[in-house]
Amino acid sequence: MNIASAEYQYDICWRYFELHANQRLKTFNFFLVIQGVLFALLIEQLKAEGWSATPFLSILGFSICIVAVVFSGLDNRTRELIHHAESKLIRIEKAISLEHEKDASVFYANIFSSEDGTSKIGRLTQAPKYTVCFRILFNGTFLIGLIFAFMYFFLR
Repeated sequence: MNIASAEYQYDICWRYFELHANQRLKTFNFFLVIQGVLFALLIEQLKAEGWSATPFLSILGFSICIVAVVFSGLDNRTRELIHHAESKLIRIEKAISLEHEKDASVFYANIFSSEDGTSKIGRLTQAPKYTVCFRILFNGTFLIGLIFAFMYFFLR
């Protein structure tokens, strides 16, 4: 592989990775804003009506569930695109590294290809990943929404 071509490919893959990584965080922030508004409405409804089940409370619960499912799907797709870019970046890094290996004066940081082995310390000792934290929030808000969605049908 030509060094200039590999570096150009790396640049394109990096931009692709950066685009989707930023998109994932922006999407998650948007999820938090929407769920924050829905939970604020839910709390206001509970303050106004108490724990008596109302149709509006049920609608809010279903809305919370739908938002959680939609944003979970968006996050899964964006995560796949990020992993696709990471795998390409690792391959290109390794190719560039092999080319630079011949010239000792050139240092090339293998950020993606060297990180792969260092983050797998142990299940309990490693820091939680974004995916785990996001899924906990998606699933947690879904379950809370589900409780309020069906509360009207069971408590009336």
